[in-house]
Amino acid sequence: MLSKKVEQDIKAVLDYLWHDEKRHYQESKYCSKHIFRTLVRLAKTIKYEH
Repeated sequence: MLSKKVEQDIKAVLDYLWHDEKRHYQESKYCSKHIFRTLVRLAKTIKYEH
């Protein structure tokens, strides 16, 4: 279980990176090692609305 503060921190990182990294991920032809895949896992963990 994540603390509320950690969830807020993860959300702040996702807010900052989401759109740019999603675009880079698409441009990289959906590379399996791209950081966006990690962002997606984090988003699912905290039920992030993007």
